[in-house]
Amino acid sequence: MIVGAGGPLLSDGRASVPPVAHRVDLNDLIDALDVAQILGLSQSNSVYLYLTRYPEMPRPVVDRGPRRAKLWLRSEVEAWDRKRRA
Repeated sequence: MIVGAGGPLLSDGRASVPPVAHRVDLNDLIDALDVAQILGLSQSNSVYLYLTRYPEMPRPVVDRGPRRAKLWLRSEVEAWDRKRRA
């Protein structure tokens, strides 16, 4: 791979574009505080306990590692909450 002024290039000169794993609406991203409110939890730390207790709970779509913000998709959390309350 060759690096050009506009970014990485393939050997034939075409731009190399990394694959997109999942497209999300940025307005649909929520943090642990919002997840806690949706689930009726009093503390956002309880969200992490739920992650270990409920393996079917939606996982964060953005997880930048320990002690860093994690983000969930509101639509996934709301759907899971409706399902578990049914």
